[in-house]
Amino acid sequence: MAFCVGQRRFSCQDMAQDMTPQDLRAWQAHMGMTYDTAAQQLGVARSTYARWVAVDGHPPPLVGLACSALAAGLPPWSVKRTFRL
Repeated sequence: MAFCVGQRRFSCQDMAQDMTPQDLRAWQAHMGMTYDTAAQQLGVARSTYARWVAVDGHPPPLVGLACSALAAGLPPWSVKRTFRL
């Protein structure tokens, strides 16, 4: 199964890859965020974010999805917003 975002094609295997510290630093730069704003947007302490972007850091797997959602400008998921109850 594959899907496209803009001109880029993704597979399920691509999405299963864990985000690396280098990926997280690239996302931060792309978004124009500081450590503080990136940590705030991801809902973690600055010290936690700093550990994730360290050369030997290990961001949790869901961080990649959160970064993708923020980059796409998606709001937090809500039943009311999704199903318009």
